[in-house]
Amino acid sequence: AQVSVFNLQVENEVAPIGIDVNPRFSWIVDAAQRGVVQTSYQILVSKAQAGDSDVWNSGTVVSTKPYLVEYAGPALASDTRYFWSVHIVTTSGAGAASSQFTTGFLSASDWGSSSWIGKPAAEDIPDSLASSFRNASWIWISESDVPDAPPGDCAFRKTYTSPSSKTAISALILITVDDQFTLYLNGNPLGSSPTTVDIWKSSQKFIASLDPGSNLFTVRATNLADVSTQGDSPAGLLAAIQITFSDGTTTIITSDASWRSTNTIPTNFQLPSLDDSSWAAASIIAQYGSGPWGSSVALPSADASPTISFKDSAWIWSSEAGPPSAPPQPRAFRKTVSTPSGKTLKSALLLLTVDDGFTLYVNGALVGASPDETDIWKSAQQFTVPLSGASTLFAMALRQ
Repeated sequence: AQVSVFNLQVENEVAPIGIDVNPRFSWIVDAAQRGVVQTSYQILVSKAQAGDSDVWNSGTVVSTKPYLVEYAGPALASDTRYFWSVHIVTTSGAGAASSQFTTGFLSASDWGSSSWIGKPAAEDIPDSLASSFRNASWIWISESDVPDAPPGDCAFRKTYTSPSSKTAISALILITVDDQFTLYLNGNPLGSSPTTVDIWKSSQKFIASLDPGSNLFTVRATNLADVSTQGDSPAGLLAAIQITFSDGTTTIITSDASWRSTNTIPTNFQLPSLDDSSWAAASIIAQYGSGPWGSSVALPSADASPTISFKDSAWIWSSEAGPPSAPPQPRAFRKTVSTPSGKTLKSALLLLTVDDGFTLYVNGALVGASPDETDIWKSAQQFTVPLSGASTLFAMALRQ
């Protein structure tokens, strides 16, 4: 029977240029008759021409797996074109095909005195959070063939309790899941990843107000079937969360084995009232930069960050006899904002300063305060808060 091999890929790309990780090979098997199954494969890699094996010969490997087969030959050279061929045997005959790939710079010394350049990172993603995200662990439930997992949904939970001397006010969350996710905070949905192909390569950012003491982060993660085999595929969750306290200090938690996980998801899986003590500890699949994901996850673009300034603002105060001077005593200001008909509030970006200081509330909830420093009014404070509904109340307690 006729058997063909096509769509040869290296690292999920056809004839890629600049591969800087240990390559993995994939292919698709097609046959004229139904129910044909691959029984073995052999991969040849050559610098000279397709079909030669002067670099590597895998030998005959008994396997039905036609995807993400790791290269296991001698170290590859930087900036070099390689030819590769795959010979497969199926229950209905044999087939073969060839392609190529080119390596990038595989050693830091290959770059010489070059320096990395690029557009700035998003201004509202602190360097410490970006660094923690890139040092976090990919996690999933325990599987027998990691990093691959069956298609389906899993749930993850992480409870963070503030130290007794601290009051949590907000969280800045960076997260991605191979393949998709919905994120919850204290039982309420914060948002979901887009459903575009390979969206895991773009991390998603969420900002949320926190309860002062304990907060529950929950993720419902979806692993999609492999596009070629409709079977298992790589699965993982990667996250870093910056917690900001009312005194201006921060701490960061990341995805690791302290998260709870299950693939038997109860209906109330996202609620703080659920007892998750029977859930298993999440399994660490790989550190960022390794595994099937490599270093391919991008931070949210700075281009997507809104900008704000005091350009059209005016200094205001309570009515006084001799402005701009005023007696030293507390004041309070309130502003209610309502949306136009048919609109719903989603979030607010606030830029504030007060001579001499302030505490900010939104809808009665504490958001933050200016540092208690001399002349702090010379440095504006910026806050981002999630909103909902058609109206919101901003309130400030001022000190002078």
